[in-house]
Amino acid sequence: MNTASASGRYAPLIPFVRHRADLTCVLDQMNGELSVGHSFVGGGDYPETDRPLSGLLGADLVAENNYWKISRIYTSESWNPDLSGPLYRPGLNIKEGYYLVGINGTRQCSL
Repeated sequence: MNTASASGRYAPLIPFVRHRADLTCVLDQMNGELSVGHSFVGGGDYPETDRPLSGLLGADLVAENNYWKISRIYTSESWNPDLSGPLYRPGLNIKEGYYLVGINGTRQCSL
């Protein structure tokens, strides 16, 4: 593949670059396609960005009776015994088979 066709293939991604890390990813992909061995992209300005706080429940959910039913609760990982799922914490008494019917005391989780 020549440089012109590689740059043409990746040009449509440029409008979606919102952060230096996005540009680094595009450049790395393009260099890999060009078979450039041992090429590294780094540096540049890294602006402060919002980092939304989100997490996982540590459970598998299935749609049932117009609600989300907890079909499996993950306890911990064998490779990291200090890691536990948030639904498995002591005192919560949440069990597989329970339904998720609200968030923070607000009933709103029906499908």
